[in-house]
Amino acid sequence: MKSSEALSTLTAMLTAAGLKLASPSVADLSKALTVFRDFSEIPVDDVNKAEDGDMVLLQYGTYNWGSGEFFEVDLVRQLMAPGEEDEEDDNLIFQLHCTFRFEPTESLRAFGSFERWMTVGDEDTFWNEILAMPAFEVTETPSSANVRFEGV
Repeated sequence: MKSSEALSTLTAMLTAAGLKLASPSVADLSKALTVFRDFSEIPVDDVNKAEDGDMVLLQYGTYNWGSGEFFEVDLVRQLMAPGEEDEEDDNLIFQLHCTFRFEPTESLRAFGSFERWMTVGDEDTFWNEILAMPAFEVTETPSSANVRFEGV
């Protein structure tokens, strides 16, 4: 897969798993985690994984980004494409986010905030830790879910 195909690939995988971004259910977060793990194992041809050109981040917490407060679970795949030699930046960085938002409740706030990057060679440990986290056993229905690709 090329980095330019990452968004369409992830979206197709989520759809094939039965996840409905327009009206997510409680079960969709678990489905998204499984799909994102499979997605993270697909090699990206135009990045250098050995030089942190392909990384995965999981983060969650209660935030207000200007549109009200939400508890968010954000799965991120960060891709760094080598830049041109005459550019100021050595790499072009893009992040593909799969974000679930929940109306904040006391039980969700109790999870606090968390972030963890997956590094090369750490894949199994990363996913085992993530899948075992209590934050992924939420019983609340997400208020929204989206997938987006953005430059950093």
